Amino acid sequence: MDYPKYKPHISGEELREHFSLSFNDRELLVGLGGEAAVLGFAILLKSFQFLVYVPHDKAIIPQNVIEWISTQLGVRESLFRQYNWWDRSWNRHLAAIRKYTGFRPCQSDDYSKISTSLLEHGNELPTRKKWCEAAAERFREIRIELPVEKKFRRLVNSRAIRFSFGSRGCIAQKSSLSRHNMISFVLSLSRAC
Repeated sequence: MDYPKYKPHISGEELREHFSLSFNDRELLVGLGGEAAVLGFAILLKSFQFLVYVPHDKAIIPQNVIEWISTQLGVRESLFRQYNWWDRSWNRHLAAIRKYTGFRPCQSDDYSKISTSLLEHGNELPTRKKWCEAAAERFREIRIELPVEKKFRRLVNSRAIRFSFGSRGCIAQKSSLSRHNMISFVLSLSRAC
């Protein structure tokens, strides 16, 4: 897993697994107001649970996700266009979703928790992808939203490099990687997670 992002089209299996509204999810929708607000809240909720961060723009949400959720609610998918992203209602919805999921925004002191965990498990993370997966999983475990992608990459890359060239020697000495493989690994960190 890389930094979580929406694909242009979500498979039927993924829709059922990640975007089906549970009974508890549906209870949150009671009293939200009109159908557009209910649909918008439900899409924000399921997007947040899927991505573990707040989508910056509703335009990134695949059409089949909107269709899937609107069908479950028995409302027209076109109502989603009426849902305003980043307004006061949206902020209240996001606060309710954070309370419901137990997640909170990432703060500067959270990076040290993730950093420590990554460094402790560095020997188990042979590739850039594994470093990204471990970081994303750790954020989930401690119920913290992922930071924006650029900050996430910076955290993962800096920890992997620190581990590789840490105070106890370089990774080549720790894991018997050849100097060439070690350099390739470090250079691969400059690419996106």
